[in-house]
Amino acid sequence: AVHTREVYATAAQVMGATNVEFHDDFAPNNHITGATIMGADPKDSVVDKDCRTFDHPNLFISSSSAMPTVGTVNVTLTIAALALRIADQLKKEA
Repeated sequence: AVHTREVYATAAQVMGATNVEFHDDFAPNNHITGATIMGADPKDSVVDKDCRTFDHPNLFISSSSAMPTVGTVNVTLTIAALALRIADQLKKEA
């Protein structure tokens, strides 16, 4: 984590940042989500209910990034469930 902060700080300074701060008040409970949100409409989501991307039909994403938000518990089992859903879909299409 320390090395990552140093790399981020250096990158930010190269781009002109004069004050780089890191706040990890909730670090033990952070679960990164929402980068490739699951939904029914490609206008406001990236993957469908089977975790298939709208723009690339052969690309599936099994990740917490498909979750628009997260509760207070670890998301590992949910990610595993998404992977199983993808496997079922791939098996149907084979």
